[in-house]
Amino acid sequence: MDYSQMIDRGDPTPLYAQHKNALQEQIRTGALPYGEKLPSENEFMEQLGLSRMTIRSALSQLANENYVQKIHGKGTFVCYNTA
Repeated sequence: MDYSQMIDRGDPTPLYAQHKNALQEQIRTGALPYGEKLPSENEFMEQLGLSRMTIRSALSQLANENYVQKIHGKGTFVCYNTA
């Protein structure tokens, strides 16, 4: 999946919120289905040109809202079921 279009640096919305909102929308619409493994923080950093703190903040908020689950040593997975 191409994540490079998630961020609009001209948008006044904070970058972490843009990243979170884009992932959340993809999860809600099923573009990122239940059980899908998301790219690592390093992969997101490389693809989006964002800091680890920004990526981590977006993913943490998604985890708090039960859209994703972080499994230490395994990765971050979609846990929101659209069905």
